Amino acid sequence: MLVDATGRERRLVDALAGAGLPMASACPPPPGGARPQLSWFERPAGLPADAPQHQVDPGATLAALGRAVRLLHETPPPPADPTPAATAGVPALDAGALVARAAAEVAGGAVTGAHLADARAHLHPARVVEQLQALLPVLDARHARRPVRPGLTHGGARRAAIWLDGGRLSALVDVADAAVADPYRDLAAMTRDLAGALGPEALAPFLDAYGEPSPDVVRLEFHALLDELR
Repeated sequence: MLVDATGRERRLVDALAGAGLPMASACPPPPGGARPQLSWFERPAGLPADAPQHQVDPGATLAALGRAVRLLHETPPPPADPTPAATAGVPALDAGALVARAAAEVAGGAVTGAHLADARAHLHPARVVEQLQALLPVLDARHARRPVRPGLTHGGARRAAIWLDGGRLSALVDVADAAVADPYRDLAAMTRDLAGALGPEALAPFLDAYGEPSPDVVRLEFHALLDELR
């Protein structure tokens, strides 16, 4: 599997594996002129959760996904990397930092709006950033009353990024955006993916297995908006 040329994902894979999570093992680039600066990984055991084989028993797959995401969030983050490189280690991103990063990406033209929900498909992504900025004080007030415990998050949690083998997590892939953040960052991305692919009836089994049967709708909406800006 080919990943980013910067090597940042390789460092994140190493950090998450060091924290005890199952990850794909790094391997040398194949012969035949492959660029050596690229990172390559062995194929994990099992299959990604969106593979047709996992749809034979969707209930079991949804439960396995819930447990896998919970395992990620409950894994103690690896120690901070003292390396001065900006891409080293697993960064910590609060809500304000996530919005600031999204605003910079929109301003730089990196966001096309292709992933906006139907209700916002007519909006320029900059308007979605404004909605997020308006939600920040609301989120801060809620966090003051009920503090949020940050955890390891994937940052692109979708079925294709979670490999399952025998009903258990066998590897996380595509972890270039991993960060210590509000776990709802992943819950929002996963519920959007599940609802779009399998329908809203898929959400309850996933959230039950994760252990959050009645999620905070404000936090979920905030992180779902962020997920649209990709």
